[in-house]
Amino acid sequence: LVATSTVGPPAGENYLRPGDVVYLRAHTGKLLSVHDGGVRADGSGRGAWQAWVIEKDDEGEVLAGDTIYLRAHTSNRLTVQDGDVHAEWAHRGSWQRFV
Repeated sequence: LVATSTVGPPAGENYLRPGDVVYLRAHTGKLLSVHDGGVRADGSGRGAWQAWVIEKDDEGEVLAGDTIYLRAHTSNRLTVQDGDVHAEWAHRGSWQRFV
C-alpha cells in the first residue's frame, strides 16, 4: 500500500483519514487501476486511474478494525462480488466494505 494524504496528519502522526488518496500495489509491483469498471494491476505511475480515495461512515483517522470504502476516479467504489473484483457501482454496500 502506497499512500499520499490530501490534507496530511499533524507533525509526528502517521495515519490515514477519510479523503486521503492511496495507491494499491500488487505483488507484481504494478498499481491497481480502473478501466471501464474493471480493476487491473497494470499501472506503473500514480495517476488518476490508479488513485483510490478512502471513505468511512464516520470521521477520524482509520484505525484497525474500521470499515472503509475505496472510491475510484469514476466515483465508483472497489467491489468484491462472488470472488470478482471491479469498480462498477457507486453505492456503499456490503460488497464495497473493507476492514
